[in-house]
Amino acid sequence: MRSYLCVALTVLVLAADHTLASDTPSDTAGTPPMMYHLKEKITERLITNLPEEPAPNDQNKTTAVFVDFNETKTSNNFPPFTFDDNPNLEWQRFNGSLPSGAVGIWNSYTDRYDYVCRTFDSCETGFYHSGYGHCFFALYPKLGHTHDFYVLVNKDEFAYLEWKWGYFGYVPENSIRTCLRSDEDYVGKNKYGLGMVHSGDSFYLPWLQHFISHGNFLGYTTWYILSYQALTINADGYKQEIKHVEYYINKSRIIESPLFTVAENTVTNKGCNDAMMTMTLSATQTKSNNWKVSYPMSLATNTTVTVGIPEIVGANVTIGVEETFQTTQGLSISQSQTISLQVEITVRPNMMCIVKMQGRKFTSEIPFKARLGRAYSSGQTKWTSIYGTYRGVQVADYDTDIERCEPLADPLPCGD
Repeated sequence: MRSYLCVALTVLVLAADHTLASDTPSDTAGTPPMMYHLKEKITERLITNLPEEPAPNDQNKTTAVFVDFNETKTSNNFPPFTFDDNPNLEWQRFNGSLPSGAVGIWNSYTDRYDYVCRTFDSCETGFYHSGYGHCFFALYPKLGHTHDFYVLVNKDEFAYLEWKWGYFGYVPENSIRTCLRSDEDYVGKNKYGLGMVHSGDSFYLPWLQHFISHGNFLGYTTWYILSYQALTINADGYKQEIKHVEYYINKSRIIESPLFTVAENTVTNKGCNDAMMTMTLSATQTKSNNWKVSYPMSLATNTTVTVGIPEIVGANVTIGVEETFQTTQGLSISQSQTISLQVEITVRPNMMCIVKMQGRKFTSEIPFKARLGRAYSSGQTKWTSIYGTYRGVQVADYDTDIERCEPLADPLPCGD
């Protein structure tokens, strides 16, 4: 990552007004303040016996160099790392304003809000500050910069992020990678700002030493090995809950089958007079319900689901009273339904009639939105919205059918 050869760098004398990095422009300059407020304070695992490492200006590991914005950038794109188990956490390409959920820190050393950024055409990470408009990243020994970059976004602050300590190139488990091609570069920080941890090497800090009012900067990249933190995803166990399910009934898709027989009975009149007979037909059918969500989640842990179950009534969909069930095998539930119909029939003498109970099988697909919550042992509970499709199979629209009656094979004689 870094060269240990001595490199002679020419220091350019800047004949321009400048201010210290700590006198940076307001973080909200030219942008809505609410966009840059850090709603989530990411947990830090504290260690009290770490040695204090000097500030960048006291390091003397490299020399500040003049940086302008005329450097050419390649058009190559190195795709960012995807967090398949945490799709709310993603690298989003910067489009001129910070997206909601941008991951950042309050940098108390420089008195400003900084946000995690990553170059579009390589894997280096650094910081974005709205007053500067660029992503400054570690490019040892230089200070890298680009206006084409990704911002790390944690939608709804749903992924449980923590800063964990590292040293001498150690990267904690479940640290956040920067891109697909590399398993060596990770998001990091120390007390002086955001940067990049290179596994097995060091933490690299992009340091903006001076801000020049006409859009030029003086800076460099320095490194630390004794005290830095890597951004990680907390993988501790949690309890999961799904509730507030809203169905988009107007987008329902319902397929119905032809009538089929679910029960039948035979009535016989061996008398010599017409007979009015009443009979009850019953059928028990199993209704299956499945909620398929597009959000990847582990169901190995206990998941509590509170949901109203759709019912087909005639040609319409109604939502039943909410039920709560627990599952570790998938978002499915089966219900046993018993339906009884009573029918009256007049049977002529020495005749036999077959009465059938019929129904239709309905397969319904209904899009829905729900809230997914995860409660961690730390006491934190995080919520996000998920989407999916309900699929139900049930028998409905029951009716009776009386087939043509037939004479008995051995009728009893009746008097004239």
